This record gives sequence, structure tokens and C-alpha cells, in this order.
Amino acid sequence: MVNKVTLIGRAGQDPELRTLENGTQVARFGLATSRSWKDDAGNWQEITEWHIVVAWRQLAERAAQSVTKGDLYYVEGEIKYRKTEGPDGPRFYTDIVANYFRKVAGKSGANGQMPCAEDAPPNPPRVSEAGQLGGDTPATVNSGDDDLPF
Repeated sequence: MVNKVTLIGRAGQDPELRTLENGTQVARFGLATSRSWKDDAGNWQEITEWHIVVAWRQLAERAAQSVTKGDLYYVEGEIKYRKTEGPDGPRFYTDIVANYFRKVAGKSGANGQMPCAEDAPPNPPRVSEAGQLGGDTPATVNSGDDDLPF
């Protein structure tokens, strides 16, 4: 069985680094992932999901030194569920325990948005069948000889 999560998103804040009584360090930060689509009326819609990323030991120390609010990160880890008891009753949390993370990009643009397909040039360069830039037609793919099931 596998419990693996891969996320690419923006850090919502600088990490909070704590040291437990036994000396173990733990860092925690929010990571926002989002997706956009056009609805039936042609209007752009976007949904953002927030994830709690937890890093332990040396990875926690590295996160505290290098994770910056607004930057884009690639995170690999696993899902962990936890429950705490509070005055209002039990509270449930879903954490992403990081095994690996890497900065992908810094903040881009004034609003911190990554470029999207609409920002691409209207006439991107074409690649010829020989793999060279230029030409008026896109490269073609020979679809008759593949053995793909779809």
C-alpha cells in the first residue's frame, strides 16, 4: 500500500519552527494549491485548497531557513490524520508530513500569480518534424503505429 502526496503550491506564511521537549524540531506552514477553469458561461472560476505541511528534524530546520511566504514549492510527503480534544469536543486535522521539498519559483508578478496559458504569446513558435523551431505547421505525430490503449 502507498500513502504518497505530491503538491505544488505557494507557501501561505513563513514556517513556524518549534523545538519539542526531547530536542526534536518541527516546522509547520500552510501551502495553497489552486486550479482554474472556465464555467459553462465562459467565466473563469478558481478554487484554492490549503494544506498544512509538517517537516521534522533536519527538514524542519531547512524549511525554517528557506521557505518564504508566496514562493512556489514542490512538496512530497504522506497524509497523516490527527485528533485533539478541546473544550468544544474533538478536532480533526489532516497534515502533509513532508519527506522532501524544493523551491520551484519565487513570487512572480505583483499579485504573486504564476503565468497561465492566456499569458502565452498569441503565435508560439512551431516545432518542425525534424525538431527545429520555426515552420508554419506544428509537428505531426504518427498515430498509426502506437500500441496505447486509448
